[in-house]
Amino acid sequence: MPQDGGWRATDTPWAGQGPFACAQGADEGADEAMLASFAPADEGRVDQVVERYDSPGDAEARFDEVRAAVADCASQLDAATDGRPEFWQLAGVGDAAWVAGYWTLETAGEARRRVEIGVVWMGTVVMHVTWGFLAQDSIEPVVTDATVAATEKLCVAAGGACVSDPVLEPDAGASEKAS
Repeated sequence: MPQDGGWRATDTPWAGQGPFACAQGADEGADEAMLASFAPADEGRVDQVVERYDSPGDAEARFDEVRAAVADCASQLDAATDGRPEFWQLAGVGDAAWVAGYWTLETAGEARRRVEIGVVWMGTVVMHVTWGFLAQDSIEPVVTDATVAATEKLCVAAGGACVSDPVLEPDAGASEKAS
């Protein structure tokens, strides 16, 4: 993620904590893993995990694992937060991409904490991007900016382009798959 526009790298603990309870940490079975966190000057946070595997099949399996874990977690928060989670396929990004959006119990005035987690599979790489921010109303569809920007940067660093005309498509079956 760029560090312009007030964003700066941070080392605050994140995955599995507080509003990021559904975020998945790095897979110990990955050949390589990178974790990074960014925060703006005012409010919000983006956390990124990048994992590399020996084969595209291993990466695809991890993509499916992360997607199922996030969907299961977000679906369980549904009753407690009075806000139904949203699940979307993100066509045109990597070999496969998926985004979940959910509300947490954390509030600040009239705003609630919104968390969106994007998971992208690109060849032998899986990336998950978690974005938390305060919002007052429902956000539909999910905001894909952080996921798409992180994917573009990763693809450029890898010497290729793997984002073309991102399009959100509802993933109505994600809740059923998670159960």
